Amino acid sequence: MKPLMFALIFVATAGSALADSCHDRFTELLVEGNQEMGPVRIHITQEIVGSTTSVNYHHSDGEGNGMTEMLEPAESPWSLFLGDKMYMSTDKGENWKFINSFDAEKSRADMKSGLTNDAAAATGILCGEEEFDGTSHEVVEGTYASSMLDGAEIYNKYWVNKQTGWISKSYSHTKSTGFESKTTQVIESVSDLALPKPE
Repeated sequence: MKPLMFALIFVATAGSALADSCHDRFTELLVEGNQEMGPVRIHITQEIVGSTTSVNYHHSDGEGNGMTEMLEPAESPWSLFLGDKMYMSTDKGENWKFINSFDAEKSRADMKSGLTNDAAAATGILCGEEEFDGTSHEVVEGTYASSMLDGAEIYNKYWVNKQTGWISKSYSHTKSTGFESKTTQVIESVSDLALPKPE
């Protein structure tokens, strides 16, 4: 085999391996998110293009339980998920009303299965590095068609702290017929999280 042809094959193979590795990383971040990192607080800003912008904190205990605290619009109700139950508060968490029950474990399993399948056909996947909040971060981005949102096109970008492996920030741009939204999440670890216990 001629040296030039060998070099071209080597470069093509190496490039394919890197692309596969980047695709695997995108799938991991999309499906698993921050794993085994304990309680978190997520500052979420969502813009419905051409309409409204909402801002909230979502508090999660790392075990599937969480509470969404609405900041803007301030009059919007808060929601609470504990085990297989959902509650709502219209007085900023002072009182909670039971809304319904659901199979939380099945919901999580179905979501992971759907995202895994969606990620397999993701396109435009890139991996690199950027600085966020004064710290070097691994950056992974890509676009997929969401089976859970009737084929809506979703572009996701993740900023992962290179020292801790923690997803510090994510950005999502969703497009479907007659709807478009942009969502930014800034995620921080918290040690003193205590969720309400309505019952």
